[in-house]
Amino acid sequence: MRNRGFSLVEMLVVIAIIGIILSIAIPNYNSTMTKTNMEKETKELHSTIVNARLAAMQNKQPGALYLGPSQYVYKVYTSLDYSSLYATTPTGFKTVNTTAFPYTLQKKSGSTLNVLDVTSDKILFDVRGFTLNNMTLVVTPVSYGGGDNCIVVSTARTNIGRMENVSTCNIR
Repeated sequence: MRNRGFSLVEMLVVIAIIGIILSIAIPNYNSTMTKTNMEKETKELHSTIVNARLAAMQNKQPGALYLGPSQYVYKVYTSLDYSSLYATTPTGFKTVNTTAFPYTLQKKSGSTLNVLDVTSDKILFDVRGFTLNNMTLVVTPVSYGGGDNCIVVSTARTNIGRMENVSTCNIR
């Protein structure tokens, strides 16, 4: 009479097949998670920019997002004197929130990407929600498959898109 069960050879074959499947699946999982996390951070930054624009309009109080390579700082203008608002180094701002950014944030200048400086690179919103700091922001590294990774900030709009190379941000 034969005992019911699996032989050692059958168990080794099943373990080998599982190992092969895992060796294929794990790299795909890691790249998918990286893509998903970058897209999530890009959408959160887009939401922050849109909310800063709306807050400036609703509160009738200018605001600014100071952008760095690994953080952004949201500030509101508390001074009643608007003369220093558009100065090179404006005064009268109060820091509301500082947010760390897990990926490197860069701005597109021509056909190159430049590192942001949190002391000078800013998006300044007036009481109408308009900005004079038009720029394209890119969450790097750029060379990954799919997903949103760039934000185009213009005078009255903020769009999110996908950048395949350094030349263009294809907005949706």
